[in-house]
Amino acid sequence: MKKTLSIFFTILVISLSSIPSFAVDISIDDQKVQFTEASGSPFIDKANRTQVPFRQTMEAYGCKVSWDPLNEIAIAEKDGITVQVPIGASYIIKNGQQIPNDTAALIKDNHTYLPIRVVLEAFGADVGWNDSTQTVAVYSVNGENAVMDTKDKNNFIIDLFDRLAEKCQYGDKIDLLNENERVIYLCFTFEGEINNGGFDQFFYNSAGDYTEETIDSLLKIGATKTAELLKTATTVFPNNLFPQNREERQALLEEINNDETEKLLNELDNSFYAYEDDLLELEYDYVMQHNDDFIIQ
Repeated sequence: MKKTLSIFFTILVISLSSIPSFAVDISIDDQKVQFTEASGSPFIDKANRTQVPFRQTMEAYGCKVSWDPLNEIAIAEKDGITVQVPIGASYIIKNGQQIPNDTAALIKDNHTYLPIRVVLEAFGADVGWNDSTQTVAVYSVNGENAVMDTKDKNNFIIDLFDRLAEKCQYGDKIDLLNENERVIYLCFTFEGEINNGGFDQFFYNSAGDYTEETIDSLLKIGATKTAELLKTATTVFPNNLFPQNREERQALLEEINNDETEKLLNELDNSFYAYEDDLLELEYDYVMQHNDDFIIQ
């Protein structure tokens, strides 16, 4: 019984081939995981794998942990997800489904070592390397795949947009996004179009199909001045009748392609480039306020 308990309160492997072999610190949501002499400390094994104490790490992540002594399986549970890690097997089991892994869990000196990357990714976490602090950085989630917090706002928003774009197949299936995901996707798409070719390009491309919703999205994140610029840009269309259909809009843009229209759109482009609204900060704050809604499938 004592041996079984000793095995249970043990150690979990991080199998991260992309992480430098000297990585010994672990952080979860920017909080360093504290280890004691009794729990064991992270170290590098002969295969250049970082190993960390199981119970402290998984409980710091918010999991309920247990040990099946009969079958020698370490178990972690959270948010309706159960991950089982059989000792000696090159896979883990998430809610009954096997997930292959490039290393096997093992027992050494009465301690259990588990491949933490595949385990935490099964819970939807992002696991990476923070070079500035020499730390294995784990970002937890709300739900199965919610977006993690990060201090690098620019990279965060870019990464989030890439994920949303992939999820909705770059706008072809935008209805796959929930309301708040659409807000960020449309705002970022709009910004990219304007920076790449101005309001004329935005209207010409498929992003223009969502002009009215984009205005609403800009207002939702607090970009009131930018929303007003877009509203003003729509006035180039005769009688303020804005075509939602892309082909109709493109044909009309050709018809109104004159010096007056070009002058107005150029002025609006320059006003946008002044960035009176800090779109990065506004988008980031909006995501943080609605973090639970940003689920990446």
